[in-house]
Amino acid sequence: LDLQQMHDIKVKTMRLNLLWRTVEPQKGVYHWPDARVAALARNGISPFFTLYSAPNWAVQSNYLGAAPLKGKAKRAWKKFVKKAVERYKRGGEFWRTHPDVPKKPVKAWQIWNEPNLPKYFAKAGTSNLRQVPHAPKAYGKFVKTTDKAIHKADKRAKVILAGLSGNPKKKKMAPEKFLKKFFKVKKVEKHFDAAALHPY
Repeated sequence: LDLQQMHDIKVKTMRLNLLWRTVEPQKGVYHWPDARVAALARNGISPFFTLYSAPNWAVQSNYLGAAPLKGKAKRAWKKFVKKAVERYKRGGEFWRTHPDVPKKPVKAWQIWNEPNLPKYFAKAGTSNLRQVPHAPKAYGKFVKTTDKAIHKADKRAKVILAGLSGNPKKKKMAPEKFLKKFFKVKKVEKHFDAAALHPY
């Protein structure tokens, strides 16, 4: 990754995965990507984080896309999200403890990745790869939960929906059908600022 070249062509934002399983591989033990954030900031680039991928200790699954939708997993997810936002937002912990780094805070957060595909929005606590039942509505509730955690830490943050796969194998999971069911979740439209699509 040539950050200098990105700086020269005036790239201002870069999308990065903030994988919960990588940041908190053991409960309460954090490995934040501070070096990457600092390197981007020194080249005038703000990160745009996709919050994604729960650790095994939270969801009892090794699948990258096993979603923390219930109980202890959900509570731990909210805590992780809040910590991430508090760290990298405007005036966040990272910027306060690294005064030498130019301030390029995270202003927008993306919730998960491709929830209309089974491998990316999988049922937790199972050894078989199965999509979360009623995935569009489940994702809608997950967005509400996550948005509340984000805004508890940063009232000005923007929230972006997960990029939906443009061509899932199941036709009922096509982006327009997924979103139609997603919007049936009460007041979900108040909990995000933009949608995203992966047309590839």
